[in-house]
Amino acid sequence: MITNAQELQQAGALTPSFIDDLPIDVVEQEVVTFGYVVTDYATENGSNVTSARYRKPVIVLLDCIFTSQDLSPANSARQLLNGTFSFDTWQDKKKRLYEIKDSNAPIVAGTELDTYEDMVIQDLVITRDYRKSRALFCRILLKHVSLVSLGTVKISSKNLPRKEEKHDEASGKAQDKDKKPKKTKEPDNRTTAAKTYDRIAGNNP
Repeated sequence: MITNAQELQQAGALTPSFIDDLPIDVVEQEVVTFGYVVTDYATENGSNVTSARYRKPVIVLLDCIFTSQDLSPANSARQLLNGTFSFDTWQDKKKRLYEIKDSNAPIVAGTELDTYEDMVIQDLVITRDYRKSRALFCRILLKHVSLVSLGTVKISSKNLPRKEEKHDEASGKAQDKDKKPKKTKEPDNRTTAAKTYDRIAGNNP
């Protein structure tokens, strides 16, 4: 088993892996879980089981190693020729890994096996002992999150349907019934003498 950080980096050099903008020097092991929830409801014979099975988020488990750059003359010259020279140490990479861990934005992770989009770090486990003092050994658990696109639509008032005024004849007739009929003044057929008598007696309004 290889335990030297530089030897592990060379062994994994052909595996370009990354988390967000952070390259992973070595991926010792990658475990991907595709899970489903299967209900106990009966499904019609001969039909698809779309209503009885639901997909769970993809989970990716990575055993990673982040090492410091080999600054030996031979390796530095080779990196300069390849355009990959860097002074980043494993401490620098750990700092960037912590920033990615604390970020709420979804990230992209890539390995030799596949590329995983819309992922977040669910767990980060750091392992340190005297044999691993020159590199960062960690286990990263990534989980897929479902994103929903939201949008707004502007509707002009000109495009809204207008409310039509309807004449309810039945309602109109009901209102007419509620109205009190006007009193018509009856003709006064009394004689002049009778009118005069009533006026004197105070009977004529």
